[in-house]
Amino acid sequence: MKIGTDGILLGAWADFEGAKTILDVGTGTGLLALMAAQKQSSAKVYGVEIVPEAAEQAAENMQASPWADRLEVIAGDIRELTFSHPVDALICNPPFFQNSLPSPDQARTFARHSDSLSLADLLKKGGEILITSGRLSLILPALMSKQLWELAARYDFHVKRFWEVKPRVSRPAHRILVELRKAENAEIERGEIYLHKEGKNEYSTAYHELTRDFYKWLAGK
Repeated sequence: MKIGTDGILLGAWADFEGAKTILDVGTGTGLLALMAAQKQSSAKVYGVEIVPEAAEQAAENMQASPWADRLEVIAGDIRELTFSHPVDALICNPPFFQNSLPSPDQARTFARHSDSLSLADLLKKGGEILITSGRLSLILPALMSKQLWELAARYDFHVKRFWEVKPRVSRPAHRILVELRKAENAEIERGEIYLHKEGKNEYSTAYHELTRDFYKWLAGK
């Protein structure tokens, strides 16, 4: 299974406490769905994937996991899907490439280019399918921070948690971790994490502490 730092970071950071149903939008290999199933032992987790080949790979990875009985892939476009019941939590590592040229390969284009699912599309659909107390967790480029706040207000979401992700402690943030809630909250939890030790090509202690349980499982595969 191919994994990336952004996905591991988001899956480890996301709060699924109390969630009975979790939806991973754009599941790809199924990484975030697998992490959600590991983290929230009582939840049914669905991975939505628009690319058929990726959906097949995600299903294979899920079936090979210890949580296969609580994992399911839904092949299709999240914008066109209907759900019989609202979900408790939604997680997404969305495409970042809003200003880049589409890949010549169509599957990679769908998976990586935001023409397939914009942030506005995601928030609109999230507002439709989440329960009133539902939460939506995302990792985004730091440059999208202003757009995030504007779209959250437009689609009646409220920022509950907002963390900056820095490559190193001396560098500016290049990603943001965000949890949005449909229900309004009085306080916003703000934090930051840096990925690597200063001057070294090693993950920081904070990153290791946040993600160690998931790397342990992946290392055993």
